[in-house]
Amino acid sequence: MESAWGSDEGIRFIHSEQFQLHAEIEQRHWWFVGRRRILRRLIAGSAPSDLGELAGQARLFLLTDVLEHVGDDFAMLSELLAAASPGCCFLLTVPADESLWSEHDESFGHYRRYDRARLEQVWAGLPAKTLLISYFNTRLLPLVRLVRAWNRRRGHAAGRAGTDFWLPNRPANALLTAIFAGEAARLVRSVRDGRLCGYRAGASLIALLRREEGVIPIRHKPGSLPPDHR
Repeated sequence: MESAWGSDEGIRFIHSEQFQLHAEIEQRHWWFVGRRRILRRLIAGSAPSDLGELAGQARLFLLTDVLEHVGDDFAMLSELLAAASPGCCFLLTVPADESLWSEHDESFGHYRRYDRARLEQVWAGLPAKTLLISYFNTRLLPLVRLVRAWNRRRGHAAGRAGTDFWLPNRPANALLTAIFAGEAARLVRSVRDGRLCGYRAGASLIALLRREEGVIPIRHKPGSLPPDHR
């Protein structure tokens, strides 16, 4: 079945085993908990001050690890931007670093991992101001690379359901959460100080956009881009 953003297969690809895994660990696992803390800090300390008089009317679109599941990410984001009112903010996260592609990505139905240039292309030329675009999950990047390399060597993912998700013991989980969530301060400072990039490498990318005045045409992913994995 086709939609404006591509095949619905990518959206339906995550089957019940992955949903069950998420249900069990999403409230406790260091990656989910750390990511939520970072997003909350950015929402609380960045967008309102940047919007000025529009702050009271501001709305926020969260696309957290969504675009990588969509065949035509250009169409999806341009359609959402076109529907949004000027002043609305978009907070995006996507997996980064193509060298980290693994069974984990395949199990979750990812089409791609991003680098900064590829992500910026999705809204380039549209009336959307970039307030932040940065890598994150940077402090734990060496550990992520080590796990992915080990998994490739032994031929399967580290966790359940073909993913790298497993719940460490409580002290280790708390430590990993603190390390990851600790990146929020630098990202918030980057927005506050007008510096677009907080980190130059990481297992994920984060972007904060503001929809500006202007007509936004619905556009599609250029055929000149390298092919996706799926």
